[in-house]
Amino acid sequence: MEKELIKRIKTRFPELVDDIMKEIKNEKKPTYRVGQRFIGGISSREYILAQVDYFKVCLIALNDGNRYVEPVEVNKPYNITEKEFKKITSGDKFTLKQ
Repeated sequence: MEKELIKRIKTRFPELVDDIMKEIKNEKKPTYRVGQRFIGGISSREYILAQVDYFKVCLIALNDGNRYVEPVEVNKPYNITEKEFKKITSGDKFTLKQ
């Protein structure tokens, strides 16, 4: 029954299935998400990656609440790509705080 359902979905929505498979493959690449903390930037402060608007995120300093750069639009705030993160950091070095 499960195999039949999968087959029907693939037949009716082939593009959707292809997109889902691409997403699964891309999730293996390192990604970031809102709520993670980082150390870095010009002053080596601690920042949190925060969602500040629909699909817009930025790094906010924990000591004074200032943004590192203007908010950056991303596709998925809980699955931010390396390319998107580079825009968020203006290319400066940030290290994920474990």
